[in-house]
Amino acid sequence: LHRTWIDLKSAIASDTDTAVLEEIVRGESYAVEAYKEALKNLTIGTSAYDSVVNQRNSIRTAKDRMERLELVSDIAS
Repeated sequence: LHRTWIDLKSAIASDTDTAVLEEIVRGESYAVEAYKEALKNLTIGTSAYDSVVNQRNSIRTAKDRMERLELVSDIAS
């Protein structure tokens, strides 16, 4: 569903790159928050907890990268 929304937004947005980057950052931010909530229900030190932390950190890294690209795109516009 999120991918479809990005496709739709890019089809109608005047500044497609910025619009797509904004939507990616929004989606990744939502995912990071969902992982934070999931961690509240897991026991620290278990393999499940560690796995969710690793996944959350990967998403956070990708989100940070997209935010930097968004800044560059804004400057270039």
